[in-house]
Amino acid sequence: QAEHPVHGTIRMPGFPISSSSAHARTVRPAPRCGAHTSAVLREFGYGEAEIRAMREAAVIHGVEA
Repeated sequence: QAEHPVHGTIRMPGFPISSSSAHARTVRPAPRCGAHTSAVLREFGYGEAEIRAMREAAVIHGVEA
């Protein structure tokens, strides 16, 4: 189980492979849609004004982390 910022406690699938020497587990839920959009655009060289303009023109959307 993991705590989701919007949906509360959610069930998560188990890790499909097990090993006695490595203990894999899910520690957080997947990011919300659009959570990393601005960061990815910055990596591609877009500036804050360009990103803001894209949001205002509804070219991109989603939440920010």
